[in-house]
Amino acid sequence: VAHLQRVVRRRLTTGEQRFVLLEWLTTDRPYRVARVEAFTDAASEPAESEGLATDVRRDFLRVMEALEQDPPELPVDPEALSFRVAAALELEPPGKLALLGIRSTTVRLRRLAALLQPLAADAERRAEVRYRARRNGKGGTHPHIEKVP
Repeated sequence: VAHLQRVVRRRLTTGEQRFVLLEWLTTDRPYRVARVEAFTDAASEPAESEGLATDVRRDFLRVMEALEQDPPELPVDPEALSFRVAAALELEPPGKLALLGIRSTTVRLRRLAALLQPLAADAERRAEVRYRARRNGKGGTHPHIEKVP
């Protein structure tokens, strides 16, 4: 349960613009300076992205509910939703970088849907076990168990 509860973070940081670092510049400043190039996601089919966004939103909310956590505010826009959910999931750094580095909203949503569906099912199974464990010993007598005199 502890591992699963770490799957979703409490704090989210949202960037303003995506960019590629082209080169580090040499300066006399006490911090690093670089030349960068901004980019946006490749165009995608709106109907497909919206359908995937619906699936991602549903399964992400299932995970949050099963973990008894308040979900972050989720944007309506599929691109923004994909970044918010990807940022909320605690993944190993290479996996998170790969996910956030995808330049297609549709592909990113597909990957999130593939991650979230089994994660949501597992979280719900674990939530059911926690629920039953809390009631353990408080259910009264079982009709199929006889007392031995």
